[in-house]
Amino acid sequence: MYCHKCGKHNSENSKFCRYCGTRIDTQSGETTKDETKVKKSKFDLVWEKFVEVYNADDKDRKRFNALSSIYIWELLERLSVNAFEAFIQENKDELNKQPYKTIEELKNVYTSTVLGGYRLWLAEALLDDKEELNNFRSFSLDKFIDTWRGYDFDKALKDLSQEMDFCISKYSDFSFNTLMESVPEAKNLSNATVEKLKSSLLLQTINGYQAGKIETTFRK
Repeated sequence: MYCHKCGKHNSENSKFCRYCGTRIDTQSGETTKDETKVKKSKFDLVWEKFVEVYNADDKDRKRFNALSSIYIWELLERLSVNAFEAFIQENKDELNKQPYKTIEELKNVYTSTVLGGYRLWLAEALLDDKEELNNFRSFSLDKFIDTWRGYDFDKALKDLSQEMDFCISKYSDFSFNTLMESVPEAKNLSNATVEKLKSSLLLQTINGYQAGKIETTFRK
């Protein structure tokens, strides 16, 4: 089965393209555009908007980035670096046996999962048609970080919609699978380390999403 968006081949029973995330299990047949719209769930809509944001070209990327505060990128970087370093430190005996490329790709995947979580939040906000997304009241990076530290993450997780929970899990799995395919040596990691990595990447995707929620508290 080939994806109509990116053109890459997927297995016949695939529901979503493993490369770009577009839903593909309804692409065959004589379904009309109107019928497709009726069948789309909230998950489909959020995921499609996320793919649009995720794969944006330079022009659209600038437009999407303009909806964010100047501090979000620093916070996302801190989150990804801290999580990456913590994982390396916790599993240093095993990771020291890995080639340098594995460590570099691990660092990259931590960056992409946090950023992907934030873009999931942005996709959801765009679908909700929130007005003046880039209209912020005055605040500082220190204030942003203080709000992050005092944030009720337990409540936020309970309030997470099923659709977003599914999207977060899907993107986290996509990032993990991409890593394992791009660095075959990573498959030599123990099952315990692999499971810890999967859990860590899921948490960072959630953190990226929650960063968007916290950023919203500073919008007018």
